Amino acid sequence: MKPALSPGNRVIHVAYVLGMRDIKRTYQRSKLGFFRLFLTTILSLVIIVPIFATIQERDLSEFLAYVASGLLIWSFISDAINDSAVAYLASARTIRQIAIPRVTFVFQRIIRNALMLLMSLSIFPIIMVISKLAPTPYLLLLPIGLLITVLCVTNIGIVIATLGARFRDLPAIVSAVMRVLFFLSPIIWVTERIDGQIAHFILGLNPFYHLLQIVRLPLLGEMPTSINWALSIFALIASSILAYVMYRRFDSKIAYWV
Repeated sequence: MKPALSPGNRVIHVAYVLGMRDIKRTYQRSKLGFFRLFLTTILSLVIIVPIFATIQERDLSEFLAYVASGLLIWSFISDAINDSAVAYLASARTIRQIAIPRVTFVFQRIIRNALMLLMSLSIFPIIMVISKLAPTPYLLLLPIGLLITVLCVTNIGIVIATLGARFRDLPAIVSAVMRVLFFLSPIIWVTERIDGQIAHFILGLNPFYHLLQIVRLPLLGEMPTSINWALSIFALIASSILAYVMYRRFDSKIAYWV
């Protein structure tokens, strides 16, 4: 007989099952299956890398790894936050009919996107070979960076999902903001192209930049700066406090809002 799961573990387990179900549904009728995920990533890189490498006068092979790592991480951050914005609205019928912790539906979307990120990262060793990147000891920091990023995005997801249930126009606004942040974050451009201390200061205030760096740099064989780690941890703590306050104050009202 299997031991009973604690309430917290039960929520995570249900969210994991729902997230896996979503992934299987996405690819079950596709002739390409999971390979479709890799194919779309490869096509994006084939289009983006040569254009922006030429514009910024970067070495093509090195820029490939830089852009690939940025796109993979940003896709997780952006998709998870956008999905969280509609988490409660998309599950409105279930929320009203079944007594299940509502935050489960946020975790469902975070876990789904996190699993897809892990699948996407499996292509990175090939990119490392093409870019002639050798693994370094800094790669051991990758799990820590991923954990901080996933937890921070989860907190943001809880906040966005709660606000999205109350304000129906929020998902569209969040989607627009994430598109703008894509261009404001160094994903397809390098920070060396920025001139002026003020511009670098503004970039440093972008929490997604630091979350990006603590995952990207270990993949590229580099050590994230102490500022990257400090501001990422600060973002995690601040978002945790905000998510806790939002959850405690408004969770009981979600069923009425949706």
